[in-house]
Amino acid sequence: MRWRMLGGVVFAFACSYSMLCGFGHAWGWLGGALDQLAEQIDVECQPRFEVRRGTLTLPADGEKRLRIESLAGLVNVVPGGPETVVEYVIYARGEDKADARRRAEPVEVRCARGPESGDKIWVAVEKGERYPPNVSVELVVKTPPERALSIEVTSADIHVTGIHGGVEAGATSGDVRVAGSGGGPVVASVTSGDICVEDADGRVEARATSGNVSLAALRGPATAARVTSGDLRVTRIQSEEVSLQTSSGDTKLSEVEADRISAKSTSGGITLKDLRARRVAAGSTSGGIWIAFTRPFSASLEAEATSGNVCLTMPASSDCAVHATTVSGSISGNAWSEIGRREAGARLGAGTGSVRLSTTSGDIRLDAAS
Repeated sequence: MRWRMLGGVVFAFACSYSMLCGFGHAWGWLGGALDQLAEQIDVECQPRFEVRRGTLTLPADGEKRLRIESLAGLVNVVPGGPETVVEYVIYARGEDKADARRRAEPVEVRCARGPESGDKIWVAVEKGERYPPNVSVELVVKTPPERALSIEVTSADIHVTGIHGGVEAGATSGDVRVAGSGGGPVVASVTSGDICVEDADGRVEARATSGNVSLAALRGPATAARVTSGDLRVTRIQSEEVSLQTSSGDTKLSEVEADRISAKSTSGGITLKDLRARRVAAGSTSGGIWIAFTRPFSASLEAEATSGNVCLTMPASSDCAVHATTVSGSISGNAWSEIGRREAGARLGAGTGSVRLSTTSGDIRLDAAS
């Protein structure tokens, strides 16, 4: 399916190109592009071989940021000794091992120390060569845990474990996983792939264009995530501020303790469970909002859905005033003291906290559990 779609894109581009540059040039270009596509499909069906492996070392005393760049494969960074050690394995596909080795010849792994830019590890190709398809490089980088990292890959996965100096990781196509980052900040971004960050004490920011984001066991001052197309899962968070936004996908928060919590979704549902915060704001344009408090609630909550239901469950021992409005929907539940067709109110305890629930096209339900 992937190759069929790519072939369609090639054909469509050739048709557009022919209108601009003439049919002769266009069909010549199309022939070359299809030959290249056919070769790549053929190579992908061939067996995969390990063609080369090696070890590189950067001396100790590298205080500046360590930069890692790769094109395809895997980058795995783990804590090491005072020196930075790079172990690499290059894989390639081919008719046999000799053919695979020939395809991977332009690819090599390099490392260098710059007086201003710091240490750098990168996957390079010989000058004038393009990166060959179906060649991948797996890097295992062992570096002092206090170093700051900057990693950029094109079509590869990134795994970072136990690095405390701060991590910036970006992938065009691939997954990013960061664990045990200590107090250093973590910034992870992907165009197409998933992000997982867990066990961190510093600020965390995650951005995914197409992919899911999972954040767990975070204790930093701020946690933020933005997802264009994908689901967002956040659990076991202790933070001053949690800010979440999704364009197309569901958002689920559980066991989150923060001063302020904000969750917004354009197209997708929002589920909030076991939260503790001074202020909670949830908004969905197209999707429902489900909120469940297991501890008595006495803070501020605003939940607004344009097209979707809003459902709230809280202990009967909560201390808050609740006001609900709907333009086109019904209001139900066991906790209302005043209820009308489009508006309702309730007071639990002394009414110290403030809860506002609203929908444009959707139902509202409030239940107080004993």
